[in-house]
Amino acid sequence: LQLDSDMKEVLGFERYYVERQQRLRQNQDFAIQIDIHYTPVEERISFAISSNGECPFPVDRTGESVATNEQLFGRGLELVKNFADKVEWREQGRILFVDYDLSRPPA
Repeated sequence: LQLDSDMKEVLGFERYYVERQQRLRQNQDFAIQIDIHYTPVEERISFAISSNGECPFPVDRTGESVATNEQLFGRGLELVKNFADKVEWREQGRILFVDYDLSRPPA
């Protein structure tokens, strides 16, 4: 939807969601695909998340530690990285691949 996450400020959340709803209405062909692959013998599960949008995810904006990020956005991917064994961007930021080892003891 090419929304700027910076809009997710205390005073900007309503504006963000209004803009999000408008863009969803305008982009009826927009789709997100989630492929899940479960391997019970190896106790692994992986996800590949992609969209048919024109613009890839801004990979260069990721990487700030959850502990030091006081913003209202940008923490989700870092949380995923803390729990997953592998997180990587593929196809120049168009696909997010995440792999979990289910045999690993909980943190």
